[in-house]
Amino acid sequence: MNNTKTSDVLLRFENETGTGQIEAYEVFPGILLSYSNFHLEQCESNYTQSQNMFGFEYCIGGKIQWDRQDGKSAFLSAGSFMPYDYRQSIGRFLFPQKNYQGISFGIQLSKAQGQLPPNFHIDLERLRERFCMGNNLDLSSSPLATNVLGIVQASLYQTDLHRKLACLQLLLFLQDLQWTEYTAQPIYLPSSQVRKLKQVADIILNNLEHHYTLHELSQTIGIPVTTMRRHFASIYGCSVAKFARKHRVEEAQRLLRETELTTSQIASVVGYDNPSKFASVFRSNTAMTPQSYRKKSREQNGA
Repeated sequence: MNNTKTSDVLLRFENETGTGQIEAYEVFPGILLSYSNFHLEQCESNYTQSQNMFGFEYCIGGKIQWDRQDGKSAFLSAGSFMPYDYRQSIGRFLFPQKNYQGISFGIQLSKAQGQLPPNFHIDLERLRERFCMGNNLDLSSSPLATNVLGIVQASLYQTDLHRKLACLQLLLFLQDLQWTEYTAQPIYLPSSQVRKLKQVADIILNNLEHHYTLHELSQTIGIPVTTMRRHFASIYGCSVAKFARKHRVEEAQRLLRETELTTSQIASVVGYDNPSKFASVFRSNTAMTPQSYRKKSREQNGA
């Protein structure tokens, strides 16, 4: 008998920056397994005031920024695994790449205590004490961790029994884990610095026709070049140059689809005086020439 079911809770998010949703299952009383899929810039959480809730976040794709009570922001990238404590949260999550997919495993201690099968001997309070100390875990070198997280991810699309077994397996794995072997230095940046680095992104996005030097951007936001480069990559997952190139190509794609501007005109709009240089950059990022992209997009739209 297949007792696969839809999520116990389905939360949808929509604002001026995009959409997203969270599918959550209460696997055991007080223990939630959820899958997040966001294509927006930020959202608010209602779980900020729970003094007894902690958990683990596994980033499948994209990047998430978690703003904390201490005025710092934590960042999680694809493949990273982060313990978290809701007592540190202010309830705001941001997605610098406007894209995020991840699995959350939340535990409300006051409700979950005594709800797990006793023969598994899982101490939830000890788990929080061990893991919620501000460290990320880099489990990429552990084949067992990869296997366990894969089982948890697959269980989201299976039965209640699969989810229960997967969560028990994850808890047992974490309880036995020699976590100091996998500790990764978390990325925590002061919120004031995060705002300045996002100013760099805004400057680029609002002036695609201009090629700023790192020195110009550094002078504008008042952060040394080396620090700016390193922390910009921490937030956006790429260098300043790659970020600018990606968004120039995306804007060029939009113009090719939606306007009658010539390729040379579009090249100029997105910052390339040399159409051949523009075509080369476009082709290296899309595997198509600008002309082929325009033709294909119009064929698909029936134009």
